[in-house]
Amino acid sequence: MTTEIADAVGGVHEGRAMPVEQYRFHPRELGTSPDELLVAGYHRFLRDDTNRHTPRAVSADRPYLCEVAPVGGTAIVVAEVEPAMLAFGRYVRPKLTDRCVGITGSVGKTTVKQLIAAATATTYRTHATPRSFNTKFSMPGVLASAPDETECLVLELGARYRGDLRIMTEVARPTVGVVTKLGWAHLGPMMGRDGIVATKGELVEGLPASGTAVLSTDDPLVEGYAARTQATVLSYGSTGDVRAPRVDLAGDLSLRVSVSTPWGDAELHPAVKGAHHVTNLLAALAGALAVEVPLDAAVAGIEAAEPPDRRMQMHRVAGDITVIDDSFNATLDSVLGALDALAAVDAPERLAVLGPLRDGIAYLDEIHSVARERAETLGIEILAYRAPIYGLPVADHRRQLRERIDALPPGSAVLIKGSRDDVIDEVVAELIGQLGS
Repeated sequence: MTTEIADAVGGVHEGRAMPVEQYRFHPRELGTSPDELLVAGYHRFLRDDTNRHTPRAVSADRPYLCEVAPVGGTAIVVAEVEPAMLAFGRYVRPKLTDRCVGITGSVGKTTVKQLIAAATATTYRTHATPRSFNTKFSMPGVLASAPDETECLVLELGARYRGDLRIMTEVARPTVGVVTKLGWAHLGPMMGRDGIVATKGELVEGLPASGTAVLSTDDPLVEGYAARTQATVLSYGSTGDVRAPRVDLAGDLSLRVSVSTPWGDAELHPAVKGAHHVTNLLAALAGALAVEVPLDAAVAGIEAAEPPDRRMQMHRVAGDITVIDDSFNATLDSVLGALDALAAVDAPERLAVLGPLRDGIAYLDEIHSVARERAETLGIEILAYRAPIYGLPVADHRRQLRERIDALPPGSAVLIKGSRDDVIDEVVAELIGQLGS
């Protein structure tokens, strides 16, 4: 109930008490159910003339958590939204199962989260982070929306600043911590690579002695976290406890992976595509095994998992052209992995349509140069979409993209990689709609 939430966060309750079952963090996420609590923060169009977090228009059948009392309706009014959400997370966490997998890293978090959730769901009633609700602001809502019968929590834990993961780990209390590859994401806010290493290690530092840290042997920075945790270490990677002695990659980027683990060996035929996902598969398998999911069940769950939306999703369109939609985000590491995957596609020509990268502002020239050089090494043409920083031909209009794709010979492959912030996902949807899937 909204009254319970108000008491837990020290807020002032306005209006009638209402039940709350779901938490939303953006108006576009709202459905028709009145049990959705809209947490009004971070969105300019939710601010009033005092530039504070509050809905402009309040429906009497919709509860809100905000910083300024709205006119009419039900609201929980707090001094600051983010600390209030963290307080609510601390309130609800003891009511939930102890079994909890936390996932962090610079690249691969969402994919690994979905694979682990699919694996644990074969054995436990699982509640996982929806989409990318992985911030201090949204993660407490994920906890609060977990059904009472939940037997395993699978939480994606992101970080933009130092200290973020320390706080989220303290609130979420994971028993297993999985760290994916470290890279270039949020270089600016974290003050460089050293800041990233320090920040991402906050997850394993917060694990209990009875817990398990799942760490990669292929990333020396991640492997080094073993010295920063009191938990047992379960490694994954080419020389890890969970490894892939054989990987077969088909021309359509589908995978057949032989895996070896302390619990036995297995064959894995996942739906995710691209050799760069092998490390994600091993991380997910190790994470599931760490919470005692049987090996056969974990493999079956991972194989049944659908790839995350707009991550290496392949479409065949007119002209026998393969369009690879990887438009969810655009950090340097994810771009390099996508370029490597494109290079493995059996095609007469390969074109990468790249939007601007979303890493530290102070490093923009360097990271775009690295991406350009990787494409040149692989023999891949880049068409920069509204991104002159690559120093390459630029397409400022969708019509130009369509014309270039139309000129490709049959059987060619096109990677479209960018960020939702640049609406490149809408570009992909429009192209596929025009060319036919």
